[in-house]
Amino acid sequence: MNERPAMPCNLHRTLAATVLICLCAVGWTPAASEDPPWRGSLPAEANRQVVKLVNQVTLMEFRGRFDKAVGLAEQALAIQKQHLPASHFALADSRRLINRLKTITKLPEPARAELTSSVKWQLEGLAALRKNDAATALGRFQLILTATEKHLGSDHPATARAADQIARLHVSAGRTADALAFHQRARDIRRKGLGHDPLTAASEYETAFRMGELGRHLDALKGFQAALRILETGFGASDINTAIARQGLANCHANLGELAEAERLARRSVADIAGLSGHDAVETTRARDGLALILRKRGRIASAQTLYEQTLATRLAATSGPKPRPGFGPADVARSLLLLADCHSAQGRDADARGQLQQALAMFRKNLGKTHRDTATCLNNLGSWYFSQGRHAEADQFLQQAFEIRAGVLGKDHPDTAQIHFQLANNFQAQGEFDDALKLLDRALVNFRKQLSEEHADTARVLFAIAETSAAQGDHDRAGPLFRQALAIRTRVVGPDHADTVESSSGLAFHLYDQGNHEAARDQWARAAEAFEQVRLRVALTGLGRAVASGRQSPLQLLAAAQARTGDARGAWDNYEKSLARGLLDDLAARQQQQLDATESARRRKLLADFQRIEAQIIVERRRGRDADINRITTLRRRQLEVQATLGRLDEEFADKHGHARGEVMTWQQVQLALPADTALVGWLDVAGREHAKDPNGEHWVALLRRTGPPRWIRLPGNEGEWFPEDEGMGADLASELTTIASQGIRPASADPPELVAELAVQRFEPLKPHLAARDGLPDVSHLVVLPSTALKGLPVELIASPELTISYAPSGTLLARLGLERQGSDSKTTSKKPATGLFALGDPVFDEPTGKTRPDGSTTTVTRQAFKPLPATRWEVGTIARVFERSGNGKPQVLLGSEANEQNLARLADDGRLGRFRFLHLATHGVPDNQRPMKSRLILSRDRVTSRPFRDGTPPVLGELTADEILSRWNLDADLVVLSACQSGLGRFSGGEGYLGFAQALLLAGGRSLLLSLWEVDDQATALLMTRFYENLLGARKELAKPLSKARALAEAKRWLRRLTGEEIETMVTAWKAGKRLPTLEPVEETGLDSPYGHPVYWAAFILVGDPR
Repeated sequence: MNERPAMPCNLHRTLAATVLICLCAVGWTPAASEDPPWRGSLPAEANRQVVKLVNQVTLMEFRGRFDKAVGLAEQALAIQKQHLPASHFALADSRRLINRLKTITKLPEPARAELTSSVKWQLEGLAALRKNDAATALGRFQLILTATEKHLGSDHPATARAADQIARLHVSAGRTADALAFHQRARDIRRKGLGHDPLTAASEYETAFRMGELGRHLDALKGFQAALRILETGFGASDINTAIARQGLANCHANLGELAEAERLARRSVADIAGLSGHDAVETTRARDGLALILRKRGRIASAQTLYEQTLATRLAATSGPKPRPGFGPADVARSLLLLADCHSAQGRDADARGQLQQALAMFRKNLGKTHRDTATCLNNLGSWYFSQGRHAEADQFLQQAFEIRAGVLGKDHPDTAQIHFQLANNFQAQGEFDDALKLLDRALVNFRKQLSEEHADTARVLFAIAETSAAQGDHDRAGPLFRQALAIRTRVVGPDHADTVESSSGLAFHLYDQGNHEAARDQWARAAEAFEQVRLRVALTGLGRAVASGRQSPLQLLAAAQARTGDARGAWDNYEKSLARGLLDDLAARQQQQLDATESARRRKLLADFQRIEAQIIVERRRGRDADINRITTLRRRQLEVQATLGRLDEEFADKHGHARGEVMTWQQVQLALPADTALVGWLDVAGREHAKDPNGEHWVALLRRTGPPRWIRLPGNEGEWFPEDEGMGADLASELTTIASQGIRPASADPPELVAELAVQRFEPLKPHLAARDGLPDVSHLVVLPSTALKGLPVELIASPELTISYAPSGTLLARLGLERQGSDSKTTSKKPATGLFALGDPVFDEPTGKTRPDGSTTTVTRQAFKPLPATRWEVGTIARVFERSGNGKPQVLLGSEANEQNLARLADDGRLGRFRFLHLATHGVPDNQRPMKSRLILSRDRVTSRPFRDGTPPVLGELTADEILSRWNLDADLVVLSACQSGLGRFSGGEGYLGFAQALLLAGGRSLLLSLWEVDDQATALLMTRFYENLLGARKELAKPLSKARALAEAKRWLRRLTGEEIETMVTAWKAGKRLPTLEPVEETGLDSPYGHPVYWAAFILVGDPR
């Protein structure tokens, strides 16, 4: 009997592939209770007999005994008739086989001999394919086609089968157009000769798929619909073959931009295939990829990510052993990595995306070849990644490689090739090469309109790019209609609350603004902002998970600037406030609303613990360098991904059940109630100027809110009324200069601040100064609370503000007010629930790592070199602070020093709840920020007990560090203050309105109300002095103080004190502090000839107070 063909079905533009199950005439079992005409199965014994007869038929054909073959085929048909309904396709197959054999018996001997040779050529062709000898296989199959057509006729089913074989060889070689021609030939034969038959459905499907690959999606749609009709009629609506065909139709609708219909079909397909084949079946993983891509196109990135992670875990498990499961291979894993990288890019997880793309590219090149279309897609996505990082030369290199492959494989007129024109054009536009960009964009537009239609998301994307490029050239007459056209198409195709639509809406607003139509621009940004509220929730399942993407997409600060420009100070403040710390606010709401019940919380905690334990094992294995076990790392990664996929499904399940937690943003009236009379909330808001705008200066404002009265927006005039590019970056230049000085470890020759300080003060602070005076019954402002401001990121405002002002920082006005309320609640329960000893402190960890040896508990220590210099002054720092607490009557602190300042001790305190009973936490050690994965930012703990294998009781290995992620998942605090006396502990990844992501968010979510963090590498000894003075002020432990100072004022006074200290005063003070205690003496301050050794801002300005300032 003739083997039925596989039906490859994939969403070709995303590399997701699936196959229609072979419709074998024997052994087929129905999957539903319906009774359509093709349902029915052979009992096991009958099936065995038919299989045996079929093999004998093939043998007789090989020997040229066609008369004998007829008899055997008739016996098989007789058995089938006993068990299968008369309408079953298998009976028709057997009859066609018998007719073919009878026809051959009547042919002349030379013709029979040639057809006998066809059986040999078939076997030789298959053997050649197993050896990857495609040329030989193609030659044999062409001989079969010629012989079949010559002796049986051009319309014979056997001719169709031979054509299909050749088509698949062309597919494997990437010759899609050639493959389509042979598939169409087979389809036409079967339409005419077989009619309503599974083989006809297979041909319709494969022909439609090839058309889709060539960008002929409208033609493909008809073929997928035809295949589905045949299979639904023959097998029923719930059969697996029908479900796979339905997935192909869903993918086609997606390529046509008909996403709602595509999702409806894909969801049913995934459910049916998973129910019939199992959740880990090849067909299920491919269908799941198709659904995930549709969700990704609809902007539901978090949902797509969860499906991609699930599929990647399945594929890694299927390919991890010595023999991969049938149907799975390395290329499938590479496709999953490629698809997941796309989600991570959309979420702002750039480092993860790049690693996955590089890994996928290596796998594609090795398993599919350097010129395969999947390789081209990976190169294209890498080019897009480099473009997003502003690395245009590297982007061009990857995009050009992708273009050459696609142009060769698909042709220059294929939509996928045109997509690279679009990417290259964007790269040109970003470099100011507008004419070259427009040429490529115009070509892409012609292609998309022809191949995809006017009403397609890709067409709208090109229209938007042309509009932006035209606007950048000052051609507003061309840009305006195109902005509106792109917005209209996107609104219809992907919906009003999609990221692409928000982008178009914001682009149109910029166009209106550039022309001086500020009111219309404001209204357009308002529409974009309204849609964005829904868009941001779909990016990730947690607030912090969507923070980076929200920072890139949010139109809220643009709207606020436009409202300030048009005189709506109240609306401007409220939208500015909505742009700040939304991810943190959402996650705080999720924790405080306690949506999950005890069982749900326990499930989630266990998964997080499992994830972190596996991650720790991976890190330790990597630290072994050349001795690392690559197979072990691969196994651990797979296990970690399985946990991550399970966690993602769980979070999505919880989100569906409980809804997305959203933190409520306070109005300006609500926020100002939390402000003391002498306090003002301030933030700087900037929108860069555009060259061809009617006002090229852009928008530069400082916003001010006091206890009473409406918000005030003060325009920053710039340098003599103008803003230049160097003015825009002045704050970043100053922050970079201070960071460089601190990292070099060389004492500045002068205590004078950098020259940029004075210039920045004139630019940023002087326009604000008059508005800080007493008014309307309010006193002069003495305390400024600073909100996240991009133009001043990484820079302490103390440098440019009046010296008498106290400065602190808050993630947003809403969080400032909430943290104050939490403090008041905590104060009311402090005496009954907290011990008198309110400080936990850690310092002077041991950074020397051990030599390799086996411990009695079974763990193995790792062999690495010391990476961090000792911090002896932190022992002095912690010791003196502890004495300040004792002297002030706050009890005896719990202190971990030296080897005891380790990961294990800190974890025990966190896990058993003791860490949550301290009102103050002080950690003095090295800090290592991570500006790509901010929650991997870490504090370095004692490393004399690190291990390279987990302990026998299953606890994780000891890494000698504490990450922001661990704080987020394991700590439960009720702390007035957490101090990270470490380098750059306030940094991480800057994300617009979220500020720097990292330890700040982790600690606030864990229950800290105020944080003391640093912005650059800090001097060991200067920090020890600053911290001691700070705590003396905070606890009222200095006799000069009538009462304790607030946290903000305690820090401000300590900074002023440190910068004025003379070398002699430092030595005297240290001697007095260590009297009666055996504490290490600080090293003498290096002689610089300066009256104030710590007078330069690099020593005193690094630490900032974030959160509740009181």
